[in-house]
Amino acid sequence: MPERRPEPSLAVSADRGYPTHTAVDPVFPAQTTGPLEPVFGGVATPAIWSRLGSSLALVLEELWAAAGPGDRLRPRQWVSLHLGRIAINAHGWEALRARLQGDMPDPALVEPGSLGALRWPRLLLRAISADRRRAIRTRLSRAERLADESLDGAFAGSLRDLEIAALARGPLDARVWMEVLIPWFARRLLSEDAEASRLRVEHAIAIERRYYTEFGRRLVSRGQLRDPAEVAYLTVDERLRAVHGEVHEPEASIPGSNKTWMELADRRAARISEFLSVELPHTFWGRPRVEPK
Repeated sequence: MPERRPEPSLAVSADRGYPTHTAVDPVFPAQTTGPLEPVFGGVATPAIWSRLGSSLALVLEELWAAAGPGDRLRPRQWVSLHLGRIAINAHGWEALRARLQGDMPDPALVEPGSLGALRWPRLLLRAISADRRRAIRTRLSRAERLADESLDGAFAGSLRDLEIAALARGPLDARVWMEVLIPWFARRLLSEDAEASRLRVEHAIAIERRYYTEFGRRLVSRGQLRDPAEVAYLTVDERLRAVHGEVHEPEASIPGSNKTWMELADRRAARISEFLSVELPHTFWGRPRVEPK
């Protein structure tokens, strides 16, 4: 049998769970990693990407609705993944920032006058921004309360008594993650101190890792992984499939095969290693150009 060659990681991969590149907004193609730093500034594992990709987009949609820049400027694709780095739509972020701060947007990202900054009197623009800020602050206060309650509940108790399916699902659903992320994004858009909000996000990530590490131990005991840390290379959907004895799709014709999850972890670990060997610009249009470190 010929030796299997490693997948060229920096090329476009057929891995649907952890793609090399995801789609970008065709009308507003600029993307940025800046607002996600430092928490999500590096390469995100499949476990983190599968958990947070949709929640990040929902948070930005909600903030957009509260800030009210209008549907004409609203991105249809808020979040993307490129070589393991999560990025958000730079046009949308700059429009949100300018609207909430009553500021002129960066003309390279937002068309001058599109937010009313040139058509409306300056005092009116500031009054609109102040009204939007009040709405955002009310929402983030509620989010902080709900997030703290949910995180306290998820952190308490022993994981050894939990069913393996509960560990696979993880402690925090999309709704809870929205409440965790809204204050962090909102305070950064308002140029307010976001340190406490950042610590809350990091605490939520630590709770997620606590759950999926215990889940990894269970998979090791079942012979599905070699090391508990390998579970970081599986998405939430794949963890649930592993619980029910399903195998990775390329080997799905082999009943009861456990080797496929190990192989998938190996392939993704190799790809992430290559992702770490290159740097991406903080802001880019379409697919980013990569530079060797």
